[in-house]
Amino acid sequence: MNNKPYDEQISDYADSIFAIIGFVNLFRYDDRTKKMRDDIKIFQGRRMKTSSANRINPDNEVTPDFCVQDSVKKGIVGEVKKSFPSDSDLWMDDFRQLMSYDDDLSNWLTNSGKINDHHIVLLTHSSHSRRLIQYFEEHKGKDIIFTKGFVIVEFYRNNEAKAYLGFRKEFGDLIYFQKENNRLVYGIQVPLVALTNIYRIKLYDSKPPLPYLIHLIWENVISIRVSEEEFRRLRRNSRLQIAIKIDEIIQDLYENYSFRQLNADNSSYQPKVPLKSWVKEAIEELIAFKLAEWKDKDSEECIFYFKKSGTTLQDFINLCEKNQLGTDIDQKQLDLF
Repeated sequence: MNNKPYDEQISDYADSIFAIIGFVNLFRYDDRTKKMRDDIKIFQGRRMKTSSANRINPDNEVTPDFCVQDSVKKGIVGEVKKSFPSDSDLWMDDFRQLMSYDDDLSNWLTNSGKINDHHIVLLTHSSHSRRLIQYFEEHKGKDIIFTKGFVIVEFYRNNEAKAYLGFRKEFGDLIYFQKENNRLVYGIQVPLVALTNIYRIKLYDSKPPLPYLIHLIWENVISIRVSEEEFRRLRRNSRLQIAIKIDEIIQDLYENYSFRQLNADNSSYQPKVPLKSWVKEAIEELIAFKLAEWKDKDSEECIFYFKKSGTTLQDFINLCEKNQLGTDIDQKQLDLF
């Protein structure tokens, strides 16, 4: 269970998405032609099949945070991990997950489902990279063994006037991707505006913090169903009833805000995000806030009560925190919606 405050959870979640996008974009985008490369394929959360020789998870499935595949059957399998417990004794589980990718994985986008070889990348925040390298060196050859190339890339976010995301390789080499490897040696800065202009991704296969998902549903599914005429005629203190089924919410978010737009293949090997259980939990929370109710629970149709007043992510953070603590929700705060 994540015991961090919601604002920190949301920051970690959003930064993890940006880190994945920024890193894979390094391989997709051709600086020379200023176009995306057709020979590079990207996957997020893809179910990859392990072999019987897998030391951690034999004859099973693993779901890396990201995969990169090139045209000559070489690839990258990676995990993003912005934060780690302060107690380094708890880090071994994360390394065991990475070691489960140290295998001849299947379900790549080739006729055989296999490629010739791949690197394993840990994408982590700059505040942890040096300690992780030290931890790896201490356990290397004993508790931690990689037969494939293992690489640690750090990322950091700068929120100055021209915000950017920085990447730098701190350990190992991407020998199958020499151009990108050489650029990562000295560090790369990617303007955030460039990423947000290309990608609208706000969800990946890790469960988002509850107020983040609620706000995403409210702003990007509920609000856009209000026509300009309905909005114009809506009185300040009245509410507009909007009926939507759960599957419609899932489909809207999946099509517009997931990695579906980036995945080279959206077959059964790719997760459909968000999961229904996540959306149901968000709706139950909105019902607790008296901002929604079930119209027909059997058919999973819900009525949302839209108000003309604007909402903010912070509003939903405050409401979720109060509900989590069992504190009565102030009607004045609900009037903000």
